[in-house]
Amino acid sequence: MVFNFSVCFSNIWFNVNRLIDSMKDTHYALSLIWFSSLLYFAYQDKNYLKSNLNLLAFIISLSLVMLFRYNGIPVVIIAGILMIFLFREHLKRVLIILISVLVIFLVSNVFYYNILNVKKTAVGYQKELFVLTEYVKSNYTFKENERKIIEELISYDYIKKYYTCRTNVWFAWYNVNFDWDKFYNYREEIRKIFINAILNNPKPFIKHLICSSAYLWLPLDLRFIPYSNNFLISEIPFFKLKEINILPQIRNIIIDITNWLSESLIKNNMNLMEKVKYTLIKPFFLLFRIAIYNYILLFVFILVPKLRILILPTILNVLILIISTPDSDFRYVFSSYLMCIMIYPAMLSIRNKA
Repeated sequence: MVFNFSVCFSNIWFNVNRLIDSMKDTHYALSLIWFSSLLYFAYQDKNYLKSNLNLLAFIISLSLVMLFRYNGIPVVIIAGILMIFLFREHLKRVLIILISVLVIFLVSNVFYYNILNVKKTAVGYQKELFVLTEYVKSNYTFKENERKIIEELISYDYIKKYYTCRTNVWFAWYNVNFDWDKFYNYREEIRKIFINAILNNPKPFIKHLICSSAYLWLPLDLRFIPYSNNFLISEIPFFKLKEINILPQIRNIIIDITNWLSESLIKNNMNLMEKVKYTLIKPFFLLFRIAIYNYILLFVFILVPKLRILILPTILNVLILIISTPDSDFRYVFSSYLMCIMIYPAMLSIRNKA
């Protein structure tokens, strides 16, 4: 069964696409799945943590989760508290894991930023500025000095023209006039403005969270197509990267279909033939609605108690992303998709043991 499952998994084109790309989100997802598996095995076997090799695996997997993405930090903190509670009889070894992860995280930051002098771009502060653009769009009245700082980064006219709650690429990554150095210098001021705005009027903040996180919990939301920018973008100007595809004809066909679908949905003027084509294509695009996978995990979590510990880290990741997600992008929750695939052999294993 394991061999057949592995062959099927490795030949799904989307898995291949995700696993060969260079984005850290894929590595983050794999690290989270690795940790989830270790947690599951340790919960099933009380002697699992006695192995030094398993101890090392916990340290490496948690360190990678913490280092690959900022939203991995709260995942690790909550997971650490959970491990202390679950493995009280191995408290000393759990503390060794958590202290080691903390040391690796701190040493890595010193190594990258102080020794190698890697330049920070304040990417971790994008969510605050992203939320503030919602306040601008909602005509919230900022103080004069606060407005001046925001306008030095993005003009009000630009925000009101291009704002969308679904992605931050419009104001940062694909905005050639966005000054990352200035953004980094203003990072503390941006956070203060962000906090003050929420305390004064939380409504735009709540509105933004509901809209920006819709791809996580709304399966049939067609106002945004999150799968298109995962494998169809051929050039990323900010990084000066280009995609080289060995099957350009197939890629062009997919782009044509996606462009047609996007334009048809926006214009909302499909004729009879287009409606027929859309009806035939629609089931394929449902595969990329990450909310469907999240609901599958939720149902399994509720109905299959033995798999709860396996699924819990992935659910934690989704809950944290509801607050922190910068973009309606499938890759941020690739772990949900992978976990849905993993629970199938896990359920078969439970059935066989029964």
